[in-house]
Amino acid sequence: MLLKLAQESPKFESFLQVSTCFVNCEKNGFIEEQMYSNVKLNWKHKFDEILSLNKRDLVKNSNELILPFPNSYSFSKRMAEHLLIEGNTSNLPITFIRPSIIGASFEEPCIGWTDTLGLLTGVSVLTGLGIFKDIIGNENFIADIIPVDFVGKQALVQLAYASHLYKTSQGKNNYFLAHCASSSGNPVTWKHYFDSLLSY
Repeated sequence: MLLKLAQESPKFESFLQVSTCFVNCEKNGFIEEQMYSNVKLNWKHKFDEILSLNKRDLVKNSNELILPFPNSYSFSKRMAEHLLIEGNTSNLPITFIRPSIIGASFEEPCIGWTDTLGLLTGVSVLTGLGIFKDIIGNENFIADIIPVDFVGKQALVQLAYASHLYKTSQGKNNYFLAHCASSSGNPVTWKHYFDSLLSY
């Protein structure tokens, strides 16, 4: 496990976990940069339970296993956050950066760069090629897309900042949360996103 490796490293300064804004998707209203405990789960017990299941039972019971989360992505990211905090026996500074939907780059290494055709990029390519004609959803909802280079830059700054806070608090603050999203500063609807995509 990476946390164990970090704990055994004598000159280790800070640990970064890339999570997601959607770890609190079961919560309504304004989501602060904090660890909520409104889901009453023993995360270590849940983790061990999942590992003990064979593949058939895992698939068969997947919907029940991840309740109250809507998908395994938000569930596993939330679990990782809790397991890292619970397993941090050496009191290492841990930073959780929570990006929203990661999109292609804004500038670096070049405009529009991406290394994947999964998720948003795949949908965008299929739409641009005319393969996707219709997508179910509300076109007026905010498409909270953040460029991948924004996430990378924030991760670097956050690591240094977390290390500084840890040292100045004399180890009292050992984990830090930061969201990385665009909807509050530059809200774009799904309609605007796909209209812009198809106008090129």
